[in-house]
Amino acid sequence: MSQIPNGSWKCQISLRMMYDGDGQNLSDPQVLKFGDVLTDPCDVENRLRRAQNAILNWDVDDQVDLLQFLEEPVDTGKPADLCFSRNVVRLEVSGPDLVDVTFIDLPGIIANAINEVYLLVFRFTDIVRNG
Repeated sequence: MSQIPNGSWKCQISLRMMYDGDGQNLSDPQVLKFGDVLTDPCDVENRLRRAQNAILNWDVDDQVDLLQFLEEPVDTGKPADLCFSRNVVRLEVSGPDLVDVTFIDLPGIIANAINEVYLLVFRFTDIVRNG
């Protein structure tokens, strides 16, 4: 989040894709804008859920278009392809009266904490240490 004098509120959600489904470094890491810039804070939750779904279900080597995750409803009853991803959802929020904050979402960490807590703690520690 950042302060923009006399600016209007806006949020850009991006996917930082640095790892494949096995957690190995991609040869060509990317930051992909996930849809247009949002101008209504009420739209963030839905877009964030779609971005999390994309991270947990999109194979970066596959030819599936990211737009499918923006347009299709999120099926919360269907298990994700991955239970956790080292790739992150990044929110860039700007507007009047906002302070500088970094927000990083690690999709899957809360939903899977009960069953795989040791693995998740290990992976999270590795992310913090190695970026």
